[in-house]
Amino acid sequence: MQALFAFLYRIRVFLLFLLLEAIAIVWMSQGNSYHSYVLRQWAREFSGFVQTQVAGVYAYFHLREDHQVLLQENSRLRQDLWHAYAQLNHLKALRHTPADSLLRDRYELVDAQVVGNQTHLSNNYFLINKGSQAGIAPGMGVIGPQGVAGKVVKCSPHYSVVLSLLSTNFGVSAYLPRLGHESYVRWDGKNARYAALKDVPKPVKVVRGDSVFTSNFSRLFPEGLLIGIVTEVKDIPGSTYRDVMVKLSTDFRQLRYVYVLKETDKEEIDSLTEGINF
Repeated sequence: MQALFAFLYRIRVFLLFLLLEAIAIVWMSQGNSYHSYVLRQWAREFSGFVQTQVAGVYAYFHLREDHQVLLQENSRLRQDLWHAYAQLNHLKALRHTPADSLLRDRYELVDAQVVGNQTHLSNNYFLINKGSQAGIAPGMGVIGPQGVAGKVVKCSPHYSVVLSLLSTNFGVSAYLPRLGHESYVRWDGKNARYAALKDVPKPVKVVRGDSVFTSNFSRLFPEGLLIGIVTEVKDIPGSTYRDVMVKLSTDFRQLRYVYVLKETDKEEIDSLTEGINF
């Protein structure tokens, strides 16, 4: 306490100056309308500046929370989009399909962050920060913001290991809508930005710029997800097939956030197809 009094005593002149300055400002603002107007303007400007800085600091320390909210909102919007697409895609079957089974959502999305990633091996994996406690299980498909990413192969309560599309032993059923041709995409183990489109016979006139999407032949992914764009088409000498390369829509070296696809009717379909290779 003595130290505080000693400090105040040392700055007594400065404190007196501040007091007199405050009195002068109050007196001036009350006695002159112009000065009063200027002071009010200055006070508003200063108050706005302080509030802006405080808001900026608050936003900075809540970036992670805000980003998580955006991920969840994006998941909901994707599900709504797929639901609308499913309705539109099956309108022609309304006369022959029960409405409850026609309009049922097939997938739920679980957003997750990529916390570990590989792109340099022949079979690559990445680690995400959601596991069995979030309802994730092996065999579920995983997509990124731009398209297909991989499938879950192992889970703990809080983490999951995902087999990346950048794996030579993992293929994705594919569809070229311009040509109506079914095929599949498999990575060739070389460039992390490109994969091969397989089983494309020469009569199928694939050209650069064709879009490649997921087909309806796989339970891992819904139909119509972008896999990539055709960038190169070559005839294979002595073969009836073409060599087609696709630039993947997902850049795995920049993959930060993903969505895991939970099949809502998985148990029902699994019990129905037990012993059958689908």
